Amino acid sequence: MSPMIRLSPSKRPSLRPVAITVALLAVTAVSASCSSGGTPPPQVYVTSTLGSPPSGMSMCPYNQPQLPFVTIGTGSSGSPGPVAAGGAIESITCQVQGSGPFDVALNVQTSSGSVSVSGTIANTTSPQTVRASFDSMDGTYGESNCTVSFNSGTPEGVFPGKIWGNLLCPTMTPPGQTADGGAGTAVCYGTAEFLFQYCNE
Repeated sequence: MSPMIRLSPSKRPSLRPVAITVALLAVTAVSASCSSGGTPPPQVYVTSTLGSPPSGMSMCPYNQPQLPFVTIGTGSSGSPGPVAAGGAIESITCQVQGSGPFDVALNVQTSSGSVSVSGTIANTTSPQTVRASFDSMDGTYGESNCTVSFNSGTPEGVFPGKIWGNLLCPTMTPPGQTADGGAGTAVCYGTAEFLFQYCNE
């Protein structure tokens, strides 16, 4: 199991956003599946952050900008290395179905948090509205007006069984609050680069 690094915001020591970095997981299982001619299990790469909005005008419990939330896989932005479930990655479930636009439902669950994205997504560089949630030890941070975008001139995009893109959730609602809470409602700013592949088609 890869080590877990707990990062604590300076003003809220009781909250601990977690970055989980997985170098190599379930390589034997993937190799065996491929050698036998079967479809490999789902694989994922995620680098996500959660924190206060760039404006700084927020009561987000994660009171610093872009604190690491969940990081899974090898490589780096623009050159991801997705991995299969195992160790700190408890489960990966995903579907990318259709012929365009695609019905997309993604979830990766780790021992200390999860990232979920769902919506109807076309292969275009224009931002598209989706629903997303980041689950942590202190609850769920969710938003129904997140956007997914793909950088033009790159391999990013959505295809049967695969999606590689960028998530932006500028007004994620912290646990215990509603999205229409009115003036003074806390919001958090979430981002992620993600790649899910070998999903249900």
